[in-house]
Amino acid sequence: MIQLESDFQIDDTFFVSDAAASRITTLLKLEKREGQSLMITVAPGGCSGYTYDFDWADEKEHGVIFTNGEAKVLIKPMELRHVGGSTLNFTDSLKGSFFELDNPNATDICSCGKSFA
Repeated sequence: MIQLESDFQIDDTFFVSDAAASRITTLLKLEKREGQSLMITVAPGGCSGYTYDFDWADEKEHGVIFTNGEAKVLIKPMELRHVGGSTLNFTDSLKGSFFELDNPNATDICSCGKSFA
């Protein structure tokens, strides 16, 4: 039997800023989705390699829940290898309103900010 060892560690922390929590809570109420979570997934694509996808998830979805007040963010365990240690922010400016991740795991970000490596 061969035993493999690795020093690879996954950061299982994730932070939801107050601005992001406020926006999640507002959207849940506006869309009548109380009890659901914002789910963040990572998909292949974009000019840098990966993109973030945001969707709503029911409690039946399996994953790790991160909270700030009433706001819940669900991330599946396999996604944590890409977004662990990140902070979810919400920006509301003249340039637009959007969620964005401050991701310490990203080694490259495309110029439009929609994909990462």
